[in-house]
Amino acid sequence: MGGDRSQEFMALADCGEDSIAFCSSPFCGYAANASVAAVAEETYVDEAERPLEKWVATPEKRTAEEVAAFFGVPVNRIVKTFLYESPAGRYAVLVRGDHELEEEKLRVALRDPALRRIDDEQEVVRIAGAPFGSLGPIDLELPVLADLSLRGLPNCIVGGNREGTHHRNVNLERDVQVGRFVSLRRVEEGDRCPRCGAPLSFRAGIEIGHIFQLGTKYSESLGARFLDSEGNPLPLIMGCYGIGVSRLVAAVIERHHDEKGIVWPVDLAPFPVAITLLGPRDSEQQEMAARLASLLARDRIDSLVDDRDETPGEKFHDAELVGFPVQVVLGRKGLARGEVELHVRSTGDVVPASLAAGAAGVARAVREALAALSQGSD
Repeated sequence: MGGDRSQEFMALADCGEDSIAFCSSPFCGYAANASVAAVAEETYVDEAERPLEKWVATPEKRTAEEVAAFFGVPVNRIVKTFLYESPAGRYAVLVRGDHELEEEKLRVALRDPALRRIDDEQEVVRIAGAPFGSLGPIDLELPVLADLSLRGLPNCIVGGNREGTHHRNVNLERDVQVGRFVSLRRVEEGDRCPRCGAPLSFRAGIEIGHIFQLGTKYSESLGARFLDSEGNPLPLIMGCYGIGVSRLVAAVIERHHDEKGIVWPVDLAPFPVAITLLGPRDSEQQEMAARLASLLARDRIDSLVDDRDETPGEKFHDAELVGFPVQVVLGRKGLARGEVELHVRSTGDVVPASLAAGAAGVARAVREALAALSQGSD
């Protein structure tokens, strides 16, 4: 959308399509989409810089793990190099051997949504002079971006840009013209929180809202200006927000359900009340249902009358599946006793409601039940 900052609103749900990284400390509160989450900056033990050794032969060693084993060093001493391009140009991108590149972070860092990795090996050879596995940033005439974890990494190993070779004892600040050190790597379980240093954990989530601080990105291009107090024209500072209505419904259902089906909160239920006729052809039940629905409608309470010619078991099952907060059950035996039953979906309680005051008394009992549910909902 543009701009430098945005704020997502997420609902945690196992079926969510987004991965949320959050701090495990109860006193911190840091949380971010895993695709852009940051980690605490790495610190390394002081180590004297060694002389650069160029083009050490590493025949048939292509992966970071293979190169690390060949040199007898941890894989975090290896630097992986990737090539990216867009209409704006080409870039060399560096991450540590034990990390994975998060492309969304790279696109944000370069403000270039059209960025793509160059995956064709012949094209890589034409650009760098070496195939995958031997790529490196030294003497590569491209802008270089490096992950923050590489800042200060001593005496590391990079590709030599000649097939089957690597450079040893590379210190990036000394040997490579790094344009920027930015957060580029994918966050993993157990990484340290950038705010307090506690371990990060992950949960799936559903994005239900998003706020974008657009700044002047669009107002400058559109010429949308205002006059300040001194009469100077300035670009408008813009923002926008969106709410995912369909995602919001999914998030509510994920949070409010059980093994029987949906358990709608009263304020969000499409129909807060179901009026179930156990004998749909019984005129007394039909009359009571119509009167009750009319009284509830006066109070702006929507109800759905289930007068299908189905068994009581099917009707109860469907009411639980759909998740009506309150179900009013009208049956021949109950009416003969002068009462109806209120089934409360969230608690499973069955509450008798007297017919002494007729449909008006039942409507009052329904309103009270809904009010109690609203007060106790989250």
